[in-house]
Order: sequence, then structure tokens, then C-alpha cells
Amino acid sequence: MKRVMFITLLLLLLSACSNSEDNQEGSPSNSSAESGMNKVDIQNFSLEPFSSGETYFVVADMNWQGDTAAQLNSIGLIEEDGTPISSEKGITANFYIGDEHKKSGVYRRDEIGEYTKVNGAELEDRQTLIMEYTLSHVPKNSLNRIKLSYEVDGKSFSESYTWSTLKELETN
Repeated sequence: MKRVMFITLLLLLLSACSNSEDNQEGSPSNSSAESGMNKVDIQNFSLEPFSSGETYFVVADMNWQGDTAAQLNSIGLIEEDGTPISSEKGITANFYIGDEHKKSGVYRRDEIGEYTKVNGAELEDRQTLIMEYTLSHVPKNSLNRIKLSYEVDGKSFSESYTWSTLKELETN
């Protein structure tokens, strides 16, 4: 019953917190001049505290707005200074790309359907970003940055983004 109430609340929050064109949260915070018009938008939404030690899957819309196709090399969580976040910080995360039709939210593994590893995935206009994570004593507002590495026309790019959904990750 709690899970049904949580999902219902989450859906209500998602409809109230969906991205608008003016929202810059999913925008690159330090994109290089070489990247030109390349841009990734990742949907933001609010989350409730999670149980420590449990594995969850967050699914969010991710849109590629580049001039040409891109191939993902990696996605990871980073500190403000760009240092990768390791499990010593209380979070273990893996990223995948999923079907563009999957609704955003928090799911169990058996509910997310098919997904592809990030390394080598083609960025399309629309797809979903799936973050599989386990938290261990994580306070709210301790995370907020994600780093994407990708290639366009044989050139490598690496950009960090502010994804405010990460600020919502915490354990109860």
C-alpha cells in the first residue's frame, strides 16, 4: 500500500515539476566552445527519501539536441570540482539508456523493461536515462552533478550538467 501511495505521489510531483523551455537545470554547466550546438536535457523531478542499502532505478527523459548524431562513452556522478563520486560517498550508481516511451519515475528492476549500456549507445532525439543506484547514509543536497562523455563526428566531448534530481537523493 505504501508503494502505491508513493508512486501516486511521485506521479503528481512529476506532472507539477516537469521541465519547461526556460529551465536550465539540465543544461551544461561548463560546455566547451567546441561542442557547438550539442546539448542534453535531462528531466528533473522530486524524490522522497530512500531506504539505505536498497537498490532503486530512476528513469528520466533525456533529449539530445545536437546538430549530428552522438555516441555515448560514459555517464557518471561528479563532485562540484569534477572529481568522480565513489562508493565511499555512500552512493553506487550505474547508468543505462532506455526506451523513449518509458514514463519517468522510480521503479523496481522488473518494471523498467529493456535497457542498453551507456558505453557505445547512440544518443537520439529522445530516450530515457536510467540510473540504477544504491544509497548508504546519504544526506539531502550532497549530489547534483552528472558528467557525460560522448563523441560527435569522431571528436570527443565531456560535459558536466547540473541535474537537480540528484539533490533529492537521500536516505531516511
